[in-house]
Amino acid sequence: MGEPSDAQRRSFEIFRDAQQAAQDFLRPGVNISDVARVQNDVFRAAGFGEYTTPKYTRVRGHNLGLYPDENPYVLEDVDCVVRESMVLIAHPNTYLPLSGYMVFGDTLLVTADGCESLSSTEKTLFAREA
Repeated sequence: MGEPSDAQRRSFEIFRDAQQAAQDFLRPGVNISDVARVQNDVFRAAGFGEYTTPKYTRVRGHNLGLYPDENPYVLEDVDCVVRESMVLIAHPNTYLPLSGYMVFGDTLLVTADGCESLSSTEKTLFAREA
């Protein structure tokens, strides 16, 4: 509620960039561990590498199938090759001291040459008058 602080805006930019890095990288043949790595690298480059650990982060995404939260989980230590037609959620959800815990992600369909977002909500930091 109210206008976001500068720290909240900065945090949103980091999360948005991390999610976009996953979306730009995702295609058949890549390893799911690298999908996590490209997201974590955005946090590392911004000086928040310690927040990519299990102490602050559960996963960087997961498969979406019969259940909303399935294997393979998007983590740097998970070895799984991405295949065409997989549906997964890439979400760089984590705690940052700038904003607290932020939930941010898109549902992605892996296509022959990349991926397609199944989300239609714009990637904007929404504010409501307090």
